[in-house]
Amino acid sequence: MQDDFKKNISDSIFDFNRLILPKIRELNLFNGELVSIEEVTNINHKDLIKQFDVLAGIDIWQFVINIGIKGIANRIQWTDKSWNTFTIRFTIYGKDCKTEYNKRLDALLNKEWLYPYYTIQSYITERRTGKLLSIGIAKTEDIFELIKQNHFIKRTNPDDGNTFLVVKWTDLINLGYEIKTYKDGIKILCENELPQTITPSPIKEPLKPPQLQSAGNDKNFIQTVMAF
Repeated sequence: MQDDFKKNISDSIFDFNRLILPKIRELNLFNGELVSIEEVTNINHKDLIKQFDVLAGIDIWQFVINIGIKGIANRIQWTDKSWNTFTIRFTIYGKDCKTEYNKRLDALLNKEWLYPYYTIQSYITERRTGKLLSIGIAKTEDIFELIKQNHFIKRTNPDDGNTFLVVKWTDLINLGYEIKTYKDGIKILCENELPQTITPSPIKEPLKPPQLQSAGNDKNFIQTVMAF
């Protein structure tokens, strides 16, 4: 498990610097400078890097001179298809513990704890050698607002029973939230390029607090490798 964590962190930061950061700079998707936690934290403080990620969900810092600093979550899915969604870990099978969903929700509601102001989710064909398919950037608070409004799909990983909440980029755009996207190596999607009618995500049941669940068999599971 620890080795998997280290590999996911290493591969995620490697591909962020290799593909995502250059495209963000090229398209001017952020002002200021983006730097990974690993780059700005002393190499002797690896535990601190892990805590920033595990507790606060922050992988990247945004520095804007004379203005301030924001934390950013960097999520990468290595796949041959651009699913163009944000995914939030909801439950871990067999464990009664706080997940990404609980931690972000607590921080947003209590206004006490550090959390990523933005979430970046990218789709890349292969770890370390693949090509960039798409990037989505949105405020973490807006993603959770759509979850609150029931604009999400709940998916279960048939391999381990873990569940994720999936929010479509198009739902954010059509509902009027700020989101920046890059897709298919061509351009930034504009609002008028997408359907104007909102198609709500199919919800079979209202969102409930995480609880232990049995492994599912969802063939449409969106497999996401997250830096957690």
